[in-house]
Amino acid sequence: MSNVRACTICSGSSANAVYIEIDGEAVLIDAGCNIKRISSFLYEIGVFFRDIKAVFITHEHCDHIKCVSSLVRRKIPIIANRATLNNIKAFKPSIDDSFFREMPTGFTARNGNFTVTSFKTSHDCVESVGYVVKTDKGNIGVFTDLGVYDDNIVSAISGCKLVFIEANHDEEMLWNGRYPYPLKQRIAGNRGHLSNEQCGKLLAECGDGVKFAVLSHLSKENNTPEKALSDVSKYLSGNIILSVAPRREPSDFIIL
Repeated sequence: MSNVRACTICSGSSANAVYIEIDGEAVLIDAGCNIKRISSFLYEIGVFFRDIKAVFITHEHCDHIKCVSSLVRRKIPIIANRATLNNIKAFKPSIDDSFFREMPTGFTARNGNFTVTSFKTSHDCVESVGYVVKTDKGNIGVFTDLGVYDDNIVSAISGCKLVFIEANHDEEMLWNGRYPYPLKQRIAGNRGHLSNEQCGKLLAECGDGVKFAVLSHLSKENNTPEKALSDVSKYLSGNIILSVAPRREPSDFIIL
């Protein structure tokens, strides 16, 4: 059996990156924090950049791609669908796109210890996706920046033992907060972000397969870790171990 561990390096509206390791080899899902933070994290856990086999990008927003240029300079492949890769190139014209690897939405990539499948998601970008990483200890899913979810998302998450899942905002805090009304509409809309309530309902629909859920991409303005845990827990039977991803530091490793 493999040794499998995963955590967030950063999580929230300003920066997102998930680290998944199988038997000493690793991938990142998104790379939205600066390279200094990733370097420090790898040093602390005794891992080198050469151990990162690829970075899978969910979508092209800055909080998910901030340091991809720095990772490319370290010869790490950047994997995403063609539309997302094109937008990364448009936003970062000087990036060396010879390290880009196209993975059409809904396809599976296999290399070394890793089998990674992408799933279409709803968000206000060109072609957003979530990912499921298959391991012999149980699957790991990364599903953030979800405006809404459908049966395909429910099915994908139901097959995961560990999921990093969006609980972006408390609905009352959002609508009573200081954001302009158009921004509130965008966040709450079908191409925005999942509320705590929506996250709880999604996890409840996934049945007993999920054992660990890390609430991710929390809004700094419209949520708190305590509120997210409380709101999501109301929809669950207690079989899922919930935690919240810290904004500016790595979460604790979950070992499968």
